[in-house]
Amino acid sequence: MRNRYLLLSILVPISGFAFATSTIAAEIAPEPAEHAAVSLKPQMLVQIGGFGITNSMLVTWLVAATIIVLAQIATRRAKPIPSGIQNFWEWLVEGLHNFLENIVGRELVAKGFW
Repeated sequence: MRNRYLLLSILVPISGFAFATSTIAAEIAPEPAEHAAVSLKPQMLVQIGGFGITNSMLVTWLVAATIIVLAQIATRRAKPIPSGIQNFWEWLVEGLHNFLENIVGRELVAKGFW
């Protein structure tokens, strides 16, 4: 009997909260005309000659440069038995290798991974 009251004291507030939330959400829902359109075209940052550099290109270059620098730092003192950051990089490379192997197959990964 006591367990039933405990269960009810937990379920009633939860169900009331769920009902109230869905009711409030239905009342406050905006009209479709209020939504602003999102442009898929990247923002142009700089134009060099006829070549434009967008915000997406800049972020891609920064991420690639960061990964290259961190990989150089991590492999500077590589050991046969990895430890520390070398463990992380080996885990990352092995994970990428396995991910690509599941997608394109062992033969194509062996040809193009390195």
